[in-house]
Amino acid sequence: MASSPGLLRLLMAFQLLFAPALIRACGQEFTCSQGWCVPPDHVCDFRNDCEDGHDEEYCSRYTRCDFEESFCDMTQSPETSGWVRTNQAPGLKHDHMGRSSAHFLSLSPVRGNKTTADLKSPVFLPSQTCQVLIRGELSAQSEASNVLAVDDLSFSPGCSAPTDISSTPPSLCPDSWFACGDGECIEESRVCDFTPHCLHGEDEAGCPTVCDFDDGSCGWFELTPGDGFDWVRGTSAEVPPHFYGYPPPLDHTTSSTEGHFMFILKNSSSLYPQAVLQGPWFRQSASGCTMTFWHYNSGISVGAANMNLRIKGDPNNTVIWRTLYDQGPQWKQTTVQLGRLTQPFQISLSKISLGVFDGVSALDDVTFSNCSMPPAVAHCPKQTHFHCTHSKACVESLRLCDLLDDCGDGSDEDGCSPELQCNFEEGLCSWTQEQSGGDVFDWTRIQGPTPTFNTGPWKDHTLGTISGHYLYIESSEPQQFKDTAVLLSRLFQPTVQRSKDPSSAHCVFRFHYHMFGSHVFCLAVYMRTTATGRGSVLWVQYGNQGNMWHRKTLYLSSSKPFQILIEGTVGDDFKGDIAIDDLSFLDCEPYEVREQCTFEGGETCGWKTVDSSVVDAHAFRWSPNQGESTHDLEQYQRPINDHTLGTPEGWYLCADSSNGGYGHITDLQTPVIASTGAQCILVFWYYMNGFTVGTLQVP
Repeated sequence: MASSPGLLRLLMAFQLLFAPALIRACGQEFTCSQGWCVPPDHVCDFRNDCEDGHDEEYCSRYTRCDFEESFCDMTQSPETSGWVRTNQAPGLKHDHMGRSSAHFLSLSPVRGNKTTADLKSPVFLPSQTCQVLIRGELSAQSEASNVLAVDDLSFSPGCSAPTDISSTPPSLCPDSWFACGDGECIEESRVCDFTPHCLHGEDEAGCPTVCDFDDGSCGWFELTPGDGFDWVRGTSAEVPPHFYGYPPPLDHTTSSTEGHFMFILKNSSSLYPQAVLQGPWFRQSASGCTMTFWHYNSGISVGAANMNLRIKGDPNNTVIWRTLYDQGPQWKQTTVQLGRLTQPFQISLSKISLGVFDGVSALDDVTFSNCSMPPAVAHCPKQTHFHCTHSKACVESLRLCDLLDDCGDGSDEDGCSPELQCNFEEGLCSWTQEQSGGDVFDWTRIQGPTPTFNTGPWKDHTLGTISGHYLYIESSEPQQFKDTAVLLSRLFQPTVQRSKDPSSAHCVFRFHYHMFGSHVFCLAVYMRTTATGRGSVLWVQYGNQGNMWHRKTLYLSSSKPFQILIEGTVGDDFKGDIAIDDLSFLDCEPYEVREQCTFEGGETCGWKTVDSSVVDAHAFRWSPNQGESTHDLEQYQRPINDHTLGTPEGWYLCADSSNGGYGHITDLQTPVIASTGAQCILVFWYYMNGFTVGTLQVP
């Protein structure tokens, strides 16, 4: 801003710097999440001095004004009024943050007259009565292009106005707690968690779940303002024209030229400028959380845009949506799945110009749905719900031990058996790939997006980021149409034997699946009670189900030991990836096949004589015994010592021929073996002695 010496003066009659008491790793300075130190007078000053914006998150105790809505509590003297709230002034087309459509205060000269205007703050009472006066003065010789501007005022928590003190008690909230308008204190972890905890919702005001950008930016902001390639808030009239010849887009909310939305404003010739629109930080989200928005991306040189999920403390961003190139001159709706996020997170929309940006890229009507955690209640229906230990929320019993913290305190996942769960973070757990030739290829364990664009998930279901793992089938070559990959569970006990009521004899299998792509074919779940084959089909899904993880619950009922099979089938092109994650069983008991039986103590370990109708104690049949025979002349026909212990006290199974006649047969049957692998073998020790001993065979 050019001016003659002495013609332009900005006088501060009184200036106060109030430093909040922040005694942390940086001494008196503010400590960012990354460990950086920020001077106290830079905290809550509308600028992100921390990389993650942590210094601008908890500013409810500050008195601030960005002049977007009004003068706030700043007043002008009637005798010296002249400050004007505007979004442009001579030689100044943007506010302090570089936004062309945002507001600030300006003071312009009146030719031939000395121009003076006072801007007064409220009277503050930190320890004594004080007031800040900002005086702008322009000389009578000031040119029309000279201008004074003020924006983004911030007074620290030490500044308390008498009117505030008389109406509400002073805040007694601990550091980092949020103070509601009525003086109630809210824990930091409950601010911006999609649930209003203050009486008037002040804790969610800076991070609304619905934003049409008509009343403000709702906490969304350009990360690097002023570089000539920025996201700005404005109306249709402020959108630069592009070579297409189409009129600029109307606001999506109102379908008019008066409504506001966010769009890219380019006024730089830099070769690789980047515009990043960042949303507010949210504390956590529930498992059903989704984000819906409308986007506009039109122009041959408009380029691509990425929407990213950023988790606090994680250096890696997760892409959750992407648009490529020209999408036509119309608004398009998109819904992305956020799911259960247990750490603070932020959404950003980034766009890179390749120096030839010519088009319109815009965002409007952002809505977060089903993101709030269940509320605390006094009682839950005991038959169908679980009462969370600390959060006191009600969670469906079917969501217990499903690898997701639905309570918010983790109590619904306490005491769960790792044998019945798998999120693939450490491998396949108890699941195995089919090895007996029943499929063509194997499931693949992966992080992040699948290799082929526009098929498969962007992220896993457990963590909801690119750091998490899941399984998928790759439908590209060398796979061919209808090739299958089969995943096998462990064996489980029959459900009917464990229940007196056959109608309720079931356990539950839960899993999440993702079927996205133009050539997705089939995902099926089977139950089998034999060592080979598919068994009976429990569930099957065909075709594209959208770019979302879906939950499925199956009730399992079987009178025999059983095994679950998950089969993915390749479609007729490479855009047919199918994924699964977070597999869990509830009220199911693993079937443990006894790998060894020594028959000690007369225990048969499930081995039994086939003809159970024989009850005669002297019949020819297999039975546990020990030591040599007590019958005369048969002392040396049975072993004196068993094989296990090598002593007369050891036990074995024997069939005493003295109890049978010529040609009599006795069969010994193993316990039920529901499945066998390629390397399954049977090893046993046998003893046969006597002049007329018969035969022993294994069919």
